[in-house]
Amino acid sequence: MNVPWLTILHHPVCSRAGEEAMLGALEDGHTVALSRTEPDFARGGHEPWPLADPFITRQPIHLSRVAEGVEISIPASTGLEVRVEGEPVVGKRVVPNDRLDVGVVLALGGRVVLLLHRRPPHGTRVGGFGLVGESAAIEDVREQVARVADLDVPVLVRGETGTGKELVARAIHEASDRRDGPFRAVNMAALGPQLAAAELFGYVKGAFTGATSDQPGYIASANGGTFFLDEIGDASMEVQAMLLRTLETSTVQSVGDPRERRVDVRFIAATDADLTEAVDERRFRAPLLHRLRGYEIRVPPLRERRDDVGMLVMHFLREILTELGEVDRLEALEAEKSPWFPAEVALPFHAFEWPGNVRELRNAVRQLAISSRGASRLTLDRDLRRLFDSPPPPAPERQKQRSVRPSDIGEDELIAALAANRWRVRATAKTLGLSPSSVAMMIDRSDRIRKASDISKDEILAARRIVGDELDPLAAHLEVSARGLKARLKALGL
Repeated sequence: MNVPWLTILHHPVCSRAGEEAMLGALEDGHTVALSRTEPDFARGGHEPWPLADPFITRQPIHLSRVAEGVEISIPASTGLEVRVEGEPVVGKRVVPNDRLDVGVVLALGGRVVLLLHRRPPHGTRVGGFGLVGESAAIEDVREQVARVADLDVPVLVRGETGTGKELVARAIHEASDRRDGPFRAVNMAALGPQLAAAELFGYVKGAFTGATSDQPGYIASANGGTFFLDEIGDASMEVQAMLLRTLETSTVQSVGDPRERRVDVRFIAATDADLTEAVDERRFRAPLLHRLRGYEIRVPPLRERRDDVGMLVMHFLREILTELGEVDRLEALEAEKSPWFPAEVALPFHAFEWPGNVRELRNAVRQLAISSRGASRLTLDRDLRRLFDSPPPPAPERQKQRSVRPSDIGEDELIAALAANRWRVRATAKTLGLSPSSVAMMIDRSDRIRKASDISKDEILAARRIVGDELDPLAAHLEVSARGLKARLKALGL
């Protein structure tokens, strides 16, 4: 059951970022007071303590549960400036239920920044695994790491770019019985297709020009440990076949070597791509996906763990200030009138959408620390102001729940959608709310839609003289799918 919480995103005493107060009393119909002295906030077993900022009034503002969400009531006698999502609030303001699930930022007196949000109570806590944060989303990732770490099954880690997929892979390795073995990582997107096989599986002397000695390859070098395949969706079909063989037999075959060698390696792969869609489009081998998906972990984007942003900012700031020799700036134990890290500088970090997720946040904190190096206070430089003033990016497209069945689509609607999308199966599938494989099946079953296999060589040559050799324009001209036409061209030797 989700209940309201307050999480400290920023406090003049920097170490308090991430402390929480569960507002269970709201669900019981009680009013919760928020002031310098109440409620108590805590994190990770530390002693509970109120906000205790001497520059925030003892006169409370009140939070109460209403049908629409949580009502914030600010008596005029408090004299406290309260901002909700950057907008000043006078009197009362209701935070609707749907916004509670996302989280809303409250700024108190230009001093303390809180997140009012809704999440489940904490369960039994597992190890940190090097993952920063206390959100329900990151707790779920930790639980899954603990669940799978001691099993020798392949793991597929999914998540948007910059969410920390390699950190999760390393956490699995460190929590496993292979922790004393090597952890090897390779970015498949940076591995040239011509050299991928040699680099992954190794080669023997004389296998090709320049092969002056035997090399074991990345996978064999991870023997006894873990091999991490980042951006697995970018592997070529040929390398996918070799990876499948290794996963099935626990062997590798070096380029130029007729023998196979056994390896003892645990595979973890990561991607931000939809591999199921890639299988439908024949860009990824289904058997390899099934093998890699021994267990699947989704790493949440930063927008789903806003209550972790304060802790992440302080974690990165501490790392960077340590490198700069200025980490003592974070050690203030009491709130100062003019803190080194003021709330007005922290607020943009909590209002921004962070399309690049944790990686982009870390880069912004580094920019903040270095641009303010040696200064009496942190300030936003021109580049950070430009970043925070930029319009928010469009929300990433999410997979819609498909309530449409192939039987709901008539042939006329199918043909019209194909024509509108220039006979591209994937685009047509999105228009109709179906999977590409369902659209391909419907095309195969239709008597009114011509199949690429029925097109003669002469007709293809004639079409080429009109629209050229590029596959997509040629398929659109002939009114067949590009995939089917590609197969037909291959069959005809064209």
